[in-house]
Amino acid sequence: YTGLTSVTAGVLNIQNSSALGTTAAGTTVTTGEQLQLQGGIAVGAETLSLTGTGVGTTGALRNISGDNSFAGAITLTGDTQINADAGSLALSGGITGATNNLTIDGGGDTNISGAIATTTGDLIKQGTGTLALSGANTYTGATTITAGTLRLDAANVLSDSTAVSIASGATFAVNGQTETIASLAGSGTVDFGSGTLVTAGNASTTFSGAFTGPGTFTKQGTGILTLDTNLTFNGTFNLAGGTLRLSDISLSLGTLNITGNSTIDFAGTSASLLVTTLNISAGVTLNITNWSDAVDYFYATNWTGATTDTRGVAPMNQVTFNGFTAADTQWQGYDYQVTPVPEPATYGALLLGALTALITWRRRARV
Repeated sequence: YTGLTSVTAGVLNIQNSSALGTTAAGTTVTTGEQLQLQGGIAVGAETLSLTGTGVGTTGALRNISGDNSFAGAITLTGDTQINADAGSLALSGGITGATNNLTIDGGGDTNISGAIATTTGDLIKQGTGTLALSGANTYTGATTITAGTLRLDAANVLSDSTAVSIASGATFAVNGQTETIASLAGSGTVDFGSGTLVTAGNASTTFSGAFTGPGTFTKQGTGILTLDTNLTFNGTFNLAGGTLRLSDISLSLGTLNITGNSTIDFAGTSASLLVTTLNISAGVTLNITNWSDAVDYFYATNWTGATTDTRGVAPMNQVTFNGFTAADTQWQGYDYQVTPVPEPATYGALLLGALTALITWRRRARV
């Protein structure tokens, strides 16, 4: 048949690639109803209109079993949930629907190769399965991973304006790709797989999760990225702008590159920064704030510059600790610390002040 297929009550389960007739008129699923795919079928360029969470919040479009595909363009007429219970669901026709949120759920895998173009709508990944993205997505809403894995199967598939949040136990798999997002937050895992992740926005966020796999993380923008749990990353961390705040944690990095004027904030707590290799680009300034010699530590095993008489020598003279000048910063080769060291005249002034106070006290005591 060539007419419109409308699902207005209950469930329509299809197990044949041509079960919806020709692709001439398309299919519509209304709120609270469900279109099910099953049996390893490949539906052609059938346009599909979806809305709602389906029957029992199991999806307006639901993959029951098998590896099924739907090649038609999908339009969201409201916030919509798509489920893959098992097997895999491949969507290649693109997804539109301005301002509407899209939720992907279920224990199966969903592969979206068409672009998600829902303007300011959010993308929410739920369920234990994997959502793989490979299209040039243009939505600018948030990307929230509450469970399972969101995997990038191509470079630059997310909008530079999307803010990514990863819940505890969930994974954002960069998968060896290069990706720019607005910001990173949450307590889940970023699995780089030798890929590169750039945060380019100016918002301030907190991340308390983990970085795994070799790769590169670059923080740009003017915002504050707060790390509030111990983090070890053997890859490359590029600090290109804004502030990196260490909130009572130990941060261990393979390579730290300071590529733009930036701040590392030790947050007035006990914090440690341990770096195997430290590089500071020419002309760049690094400010160290809320630093205390008593409880804070900054170690760099290797760095680009002189190995003796490092005080006031580039690039150490590009690092300024609060209460000191850049000329006071040195790298101590015997223990690898980057630390502020006051001028001898400063010590002399302190000693003279103490001596003067002692003499004054003794004179008063004799009166």
